[in-house]
Amino acid sequence: TLVPTADTTSGACRLYSPDGSEVNIRSGPATNYALLGRFRAQTELAVIGYNSTWFVVSYNGVQGWVAGWVTERKGNCGSLAFVTAPPLPTALPATAVPTAPPAPAGAVIEFWADSYNIFDDQCTRINWRVENIQAVALDGAGVVGQDSREVCPDVNTTYTLRVTLRDGSPTDRPVTITVTPRTTAQPDLYVSEFSLNPAIPVKGQAVEVRVGVYNQGDAAVPATAFRVEWFPGENYPAAACSWELGSLAAHGGRIVTCTYPGYPSPYGSINTLVKIDVNNTIGESNEGNNRFTQAISVSNP
Repeated sequence: TLVPTADTTSGACRLYSPDGSEVNIRSGPATNYALLGRFRAQTELAVIGYNSTWFVVSYNGVQGWVAGWVTERKGNCGSLAFVTAPPLPTALPATAVPTAPPAPAGAVIEFWADSYNIFDDQCTRINWRVENIQAVALDGAGVVGQDSREVCPDVNTTYTLRVTLRDGSPTDRPVTITVTPRTTAQPDLYVSEFSLNPAIPVKGQAVEVRVGVYNQGDAAVPATAFRVEWFPGENYPAAACSWELGSLAAHGGRIVTCTYPGYPSPYGSINTLVKIDVNNTIGESNEGNNRFTQAISVSNP
């Protein structure tokens, strides 16, 4: 929900939500225009024009249109300019309201979704407005004439608004939400922390090595073991410490440690290296972050 700047100019025509609910702002004066956003309760918008029962407001630097029947106005609204409606796009976006059969004379039936295409971990909102009818129900349950509801389907789902007209005859309005599964989740291993104790090891003296292994993926690492290795220097021919790990939960981690007898290096600095899943036994969403290097200093008294 975007929040426009409130207008507090004394005497200017402003509109607001009388019952405190959020109100849609569209790109034109009908519900089949694109939804630009919403403004919240306690926010007042400056009105710059009108077209029929819709009012034009300045919204994030563009013209926005707000339905008059869901708002109330205050201030000097008697001399507003008439604003011509912008043309609808020739190709409606996926989130636009699909064409519905016209309502019978005298009745108003509007039923739409904020988004018609979502992923299976997302939600959208279905909205309706009906007038001059006998009764209305959403998927068999009675509802008020104007409202909205958040829905979070994980498969393609059709919601049906059944309207009973004043003559007792029913008419249905369907809205179908198309749900796309996300890419299959996979683990993703990386080094979350690395430290030595002491932080500056002394040549020939023992140093404790601490490595954090973290799975930032959306799937757990299976019971299959994977190997972690630490090399005192990135060009050392063999690892000084190694660990066999497995069954790491999604967004979970482990800390492993070892004691290294001491650096034989005569150099004052060296790049240490950690490798995760050395044998590539785990299928990961990112195989490029399994190496970690860090420059350290070595004291050589």
